[in-house]
Amino acid sequence: GFEMQGRKRQTIGGASEAKKKPLVDEHVSSMTHSEVRTQLEALGDKPGPIDDSNRDLYDRLLTKKWATATEEREETEETEETITPAPPTPPKGRRGKKGQAKPKEAVAAPKKASKTPKSMRLGIEGVVAATFTPFDADGSLNLAMVEPYANHLIKFGVAGVFVNGTTGEGIKMTVAERKLALEAWVKSVRKRTKIIVHVGSTSLKESQEMALHAASLDVDAIASMVPIGVKACCMED
Repeated sequence: GFEMQGRKRQTIGGASEAKKKPLVDEHVSSMTHSEVRTQLEALGDKPGPIDDSNRDLYDRLLTKKWATATEEREETEETEETITPAPPTPPKGRRGKKGQAKPKEAVAAPKKASKTPKSMRLGIEGVVAATFTPFDADGSLNLAMVEPYANHLIKFGVAGVFVNGTTGEGIKMTVAERKLALEAWVKSVRKRTKIIVHVGSTSLKESQEMALHAASLDVDAIASMVPIGVKACCMED
């Protein structure tokens, strides 16, 4: 009994003393702002302006991306090591010296196909901000606030904005208001981050109208809530 207790204490003590992984890699923290930007762009990211006020956020993001890339590379190497050549068999017409058959070349395992069509993949990694819609005290749209709002979000490195969703009160706005709000966001973002717009409505025709309008503005994705009162059973629905 005493021995088991001693072992438990040793195990618990060892676990408590385990080193935690740092949030920011030492090499990343020693980089300049421009070097951090270059590294993030090389990893497929589109960072906004980097300065002292948001540097810690980008340092953590780059550290995380490096760790993910390292893990993926290690997994690939492990997969390649586990692939072994098939046992040699005497195939017709392919014999080596002294009548011995040439071994077959190793065949890599087939890659698992993604269930998501390429046209539906956004490649977004990071935070997508569900944006508010600015209004004046009388309930009219205050679109002059959209550009500084967009600049603020992009400054802190959001991966995209979600316009006219639940947070943006899109369902409470008229079709005309939702179109104007989206146009203001497209004009303010200027392709610096991705735009996803919600076109869901209790009217199918209104949803179609807003989807066509969004497509004409070349947004990155169009989203819609499921029909009210109808339970969807699968992706096709």
